[in-house]
Amino acid sequence: MMRHRLILGVDPGARTGLALYDNRTQRVVWSATLQPCEALEVLRSGQHQGHHWSLVGIERLTSTGRANSDILRAAEDSGRMYEAASRPMAPDMLQPMVVWRTRREVCRHWQVSGAGKDGQIIDRLCEAHGLSRREAKGRKACPGPFFGVSGDAWQALGVAVMLAESLSDEQL
Repeated sequence: MMRHRLILGVDPGARTGLALYDNRTQRVVWSATLQPCEALEVLRSGQHQGHHWSLVGIERLTSTGRANSDILRAAEDSGRMYEAASRPMAPDMLQPMVVWRTRREVCRHWQVSGAGKDGQIIDRLCEAHGLSRREAKGRKACPGPFFGVSGDAWQALGVAVMLAESLSDEQL
């Protein structure tokens, strides 16, 4: 069963996390925490440093009660990101598949609940790759599969790896 090779995970917010995951090597190719306008430019380009992704997973905001202006802005930005990822700028570039995943779906996949979900997802990501956090991150001299991932990019990686584990081409 063939799966998408390069999967871009997106965690929208005041700071948007991006993580490009290579499903074949099970390593992070690139990750960053950017301002939403910068993240939009990356999504519009359809590639980063010559790496073209075939699948984009965007964490979708859901209603949890009263929404403040930051939450509304993140919801607006995530819609723009979905649209930008759906239509790369280069006309000769293949259109990637773009899917939404709610935070609840991501947490359910990683079997996390209660307080500290972000930290729990990081732990589950490392466990899924058979590594401790220290081994998964590695260091400059000996980088691990998640070398360079920090901040909001961890949650984007959670979305990307979740898609790699749960979606086959037949389901898409």
